[in-house]
Amino acid sequence: MDHFLQRATTRLPRYKLHFKSILEDTDASNSDQQSLVRAMEIVDEQCRAIQKGVAEAEVRVKIREYAYNLATKRNKSVVDMDLLNPERQLVHQGRVYRKPAFQELEWADLLAVLFDNFLVVTRTKKRDEDGGGGGESSAGSSKFLLVKRVSVCEQLDHAVL
Repeated sequence: MDHFLQRATTRLPRYKLHFKSILEDTDASNSDQQSLVRAMEIVDEQCRAIQKGVAEAEVRVKIREYAYNLATKRNKSVVDMDLLNPERQLVHQGRVYRKPAFQELEWADLLAVLFDNFLVVTRTKKRDEDGGGGGESSAGSSKFLLVKRVSVCEQLDHAVL
């Protein structure tokens, strides 16, 4: 089913290329010239709308992945961040590096995730590193181990960000 849904989004930009090549071979005096230009504009609008929807869906999937795969090191209780709430937003995520001050260890590669209500710092662990594990996650997904306590953020002003 996913294959058929994805085909339409990848095929649509090709139509613009076809219309463009037809337009190049069409005489300027031809009555189809305006129709071809309008068709290219419609395809452009649809491509932009689809891209926006795809980006939003990817963020929702990422939030759901964090909701199901967030864990603590020593089975402590995790703060309920209400990540499955449809209103929840993922503001930013990125790599951060930390070197322990009290040891001569190498820099730790961590992942900081800023939601609209919490800041989370995790260490990514592949599923096969911890002996498999089923649950809600798909094969090959990662587990996110909390490195620091979850920091509560007041509701952020997204216009500033």
